[in-house]
Amino acid sequence: MAYIDKILQPNEQIIRTGRMHWIVYAPGMLILFVALVVAFASPAQPDVIPIIAAVIALFGVAQLAGAGFEKWTTEIVESVIVSQSFLGRMLGYGNVVVRGTGAGIEGLHHIADPLDLRSAIVVR
Repeated sequence: MAYIDKILQPNEQIIRTGRMHWIVYAPGMLILFVALVVAFASPAQPDVIPIIAAVIALFGVAQLAGAGFEKWTTEIVESVIVSQSFLGRMLGYGNVVVRGTGAGIEGLHHIADPLDLRSAIVVR
């Protein structure tokens, strides 16, 4: 059971659940790709290259873990403002700003289908 399900008040219901777009993992995947390229490059210093590749890979794993943690821990709904870049519009993701009554303003980045999420919240 999700946290939001536990804190619902009587007569409250979840109409739509938003989710973060896969693009949040792109920076970490790019860093891991660079680590692979470095690992398989023909090295001038063969002893140093695996260490450099491992350090780069650690940064990639840390980036992926951070994106996963943000995706796992983000649950907010109230009034919503959506912004999308050109790439975000093409791939179906955007930023959502949630104006909460108790928590202030929260910015959520790389949300999948942000216009559908906003419509589900605002129309109800």
